[in-house]
Amino acid sequence: MPAILTEGGPFGILQLLVTILLAVIVVRNFILFFTKNEVDNDTLSRALQNMLMMGFLCLITGLLGTFMGVYNASGAISKASAINAAIVWGGIHVALSTTVWGIMVMFLDIIFWFILRLKIK
Repeated sequence: MPAILTEGGPFGILQLLVTILLAVIVVRNFILFFTKNEVDNDTLSRALQNMLMMGFLCLITGLLGTFMGVYNASGAISKASAINAAIVWGGIHVALSTTVWGIMVMFLDIIFWFILRLKIK
């Protein structure tokens, strides 16, 4: 498992589950769009909306993970007697890992969404 997900704590695990679900949806949509000749527009449009919703869910989960990580880190820093820059930046690095993962997943999701959207038109 990538270190970027294990650093994210519970939000990283949630993002992993959302990413796996999104991968299943993308593969299903590619099969639906490219193998079946007769699919109604309502089904195609719902499939695309599901893709975008899961991508946004991963992105929002990443942002929430970052906010919670910064909140927890700031609480720990305020209670510490001696603080050095390595500890602070290490906490920020861990807090931002969920956002980075969410942005990467959303970026790939938009690329796949765009490919499938071109198939409809």
